[in-house]
Amino acid sequence: MERSRLSADRAARCYALAALTAFALLARVVIAMWYQNSFDTEWYLMWAADLQKGFWNCYDGHVRQLDYPPLYLCLLRPVGALLQNPQIAEYMPYRMLLIKFWPVLFDTALIPAVYFVFRRRSESNALLGAALWAVNPAAIFNCACWGQTDGMMALLLLLAFAGFDRERPLWGTFGFAVACLTKMQCLYFAPVILFWFVRRRQWARLGQALALGFGTVIAVFLPFMIASGNPLAIFEVYFGGFGSYPYVVLNAFNLWGIWNLNWVNDSLPIFGAVPYMAVGTLLMLGCFAGSAAYDLRARRANVWLSATLLMQSLFILTMRQHERYQFIVMLLLLAAWLTAQRPALLGLFGGVSVVAFFNQALLLDKNIHQNAPWTALFPQLQSAFSGINVLLFAATVAVCVRAAGGLSGPEAAGGKETVQ
Repeated sequence: MERSRLSADRAARCYALAALTAFALLARVVIAMWYQNSFDTEWYLMWAADLQKGFWNCYDGHVRQLDYPPLYLCLLRPVGALLQNPQIAEYMPYRMLLIKFWPVLFDTALIPAVYFVFRRRSESNALLGAALWAVNPAAIFNCACWGQTDGMMALLLLLAFAGFDRERPLWGTFGFAVACLTKMQCLYFAPVILFWFVRRRQWARLGQALALGFGTVIAVFLPFMIASGNPLAIFEVYFGGFGSYPYVVLNAFNLWGIWNLNWVNDSLPIFGAVPYMAVGTLLMLGCFAGSAAYDLRARRANVWLSATLLMQSLFILTMRQHERYQFIVMLLLLAAWLTAQRPALLGLFGGVSVVAFFNQALLLDKNIHQNAPWTALFPQLQSAFSGINVLLFAATVAVCVRAAGGLSGPEAAGGKETVQ
């Protein structure tokens, strides 16, 4: 009787999840078709068209202003082929749906992914987490209104960190390598993975993971580099993109957004002394050092908390941060709540989601409706929301440290640890 009741409860949750996912997908598709946006999407449409002139040699220069790794390009290729049909390309709802199709699909896939990754800890909480992502305004805006690819990166990072959470580091490393083939920003999380191995002193596995990770990325890039005649393509994508935006802050609601430093070149001196770039570099190194201290000395290890703390630190404190770089923090906070079971983490998820929504929506609306009367207030809005975000960051640090049980080292004797 008990087993029958549990089976019925699980079946009910699966039906609820299926309905939730279907409704979320339909809502995103409708919004994607009717919200017309040319900001950034025209770049993707241009890449999709250029890829029809040559796919494997895309890094030889004929795909204009290309700074993405190959995985997204594989998805853009069929989009470009369909857009060669004038009836599709010239009807704006179809055009919008095509360029937003993959972002919508990956963001929707996050809903069941959250449930299935975390249901072992609590099926009811996992279903609630999936529902919260289904209605998350920042996630919906990102994929359905703007047509960005952050959801694709988020899904792959979720699967990658799930591998480490379940003590399957090689699977996690492979997932991380695949995630890095979507967006350069994934490299920010490399220290979290490195410290995972160092904390456990799994040196042999670390060597295997490095070989697997680098091997996966190189194996995917290699045919593109050969066909393009550009052996430096991999370095241009991962390091050239970061150097393309030498500014203190790029519309991000962070520490530097409090002041009027938006699109200010970071080669200028701060207080007439050292350049902003030098300060930013020191802060980035400090974030990595803080991440090392947290990951190696936390009494209770939790990869989701580690990743949350590092990315929040980098987004809030360092320079050259774009408005969407905090997107992944929302998912990490949700995952941290589902594993560490701290109610404050759920509150932080809500707070960061609201700020991330306004960071995207205010910027995109400013670029689309430049004559709107409120657009002149963007600097003041950026300053106010940045101040709120800094407070959320301070709360995140405090909650993550408490959830880790302090920073005095593994609890158990013999170098072992308690893993949440």
